[in-house]
Amino acid sequence: MKLQRNSYEYYFYAALFGLLAVASIILLFATEKSAGGDMIGSWRLLAQLARGVNPYDYIGASELPEVLKDIGTSDYSYNVTPWGLIIGNIYYFGFLELHTAIKCFLTLYAVSFALLLICLYFKAKEIYEDKGFILFLLLLTIGSPNFTVGIHARNVSGIFGCLLLIAWIICDDHPIITGIILGIVMTKPQEGGLICFAFLLQKRFLPLIIGAVIDIAAWFYMSVLTGRGMIELIQEFFSRFSVAGGENRNSGLFTLAFENPTIATICSMITGMILVIAFLRYYSAYRKSDVPEEFSLCFAYMFSPIWCYSTNSAHFILLLPAIVCLYLMMRSEKIYQRLFWFGSSLYLMCGETFRSKQLFAFIMGYRPEKYTRELIASCYDVGLIILALIILFSLTSRKQKN
Repeated sequence: MKLQRNSYEYYFYAALFGLLAVASIILLFATEKSAGGDMIGSWRLLAQLARGVNPYDYIGASELPEVLKDIGTSDYSYNVTPWGLIIGNIYYFGFLELHTAIKCFLTLYAVSFALLLICLYFKAKEIYEDKGFILFLLLLTIGSPNFTVGIHARNVSGIFGCLLLIAWIICDDHPIITGIILGIVMTKPQEGGLICFAFLLQKRFLPLIIGAVIDIAAWFYMSVLTGRGMIELIQEFFSRFSVAGGENRNSGLFTLAFENPTIATICSMITGMILVIAFLRYYSAYRKSDVPEEFSLCFAYMFSPIWCYSTNSAHFILLLPAIVCLYLMMRSEKIYQRLFWFGSSLYLMCGETFRSKQLFAFIMGYRPEKYTRELIASCYDVGLIILALIILFSLTSRKQKN
């Protein structure tokens, strides 16, 4: 028997999702006074460019020219793509004073989240015509610590997560807008690269072309502004790739396997691309006839946070596989199946809680060392792959080949 809206079990799930949403909102206000170091460091690079200076020349510099002293310098953990130094003004507002830029940044966070909720409401009605499904999805989205931590750290990954999820919702009907979104998100290739790869595998060429044109045009404009060649600019960017994110950076699935973060990142990227190819092909061949075809992108979104260097707020993109879990929960016949998919949706959307240093310290009585933090993150990433396999086999059948 499927989940009924008048059952005690239904109200149990609704109450837990509601409590999660309330807890997330309380956490948001409790951490609102964050200094927002992540946003400030990136803003400085764009503000330096707005003063007519190539910011690559002054990353980590101890001495600054007079024109830049009121802006300050960013350390070596901050690195922005050449096209990102132009397009990034859309969300970092490098042309504004810092306090105004932070206010605009937080406003953009709220606007992008509101747009996502609106899009999700209408998409949920298409996927599964049940008010309970819509309610659970909206509460789960509002209650995601993966999103809250992005606001606290002033990290743009939360905004990018909203944009990429909107891109998934509208990609079939509005490929041009989708292309613009991809162009913006690809200012941080680690955020959107695997999604673009999945679009390529599915032959969604128009959004990819539009996104590429936007980024190449911005890259060219950056070259004109600084008087340096496009190749020289990209070489400057990659010269700092190994230290981007600082010493606490997560280099993806193979963070613990290699001491060199560049090698770890390359291995993680290759593995992520192989996983996406295998999962998309299997899903396309054996998808059950009553399962929405658009769930195919679920696996690219699921592997995106572990395929490259990423931040905690980048895990908000896992809302797409969480939607799939809710869909399977609503359709499951047995209670233990519904409990499993309910727990899986929480696992995906509360990853920041599972990986939290504060939670570890609360349980163990001391803060974890770097190796322990990486071990917890790696265990969580392996859990994502295992869950992806379970989702894949739940949505497919060997007896039905398209």
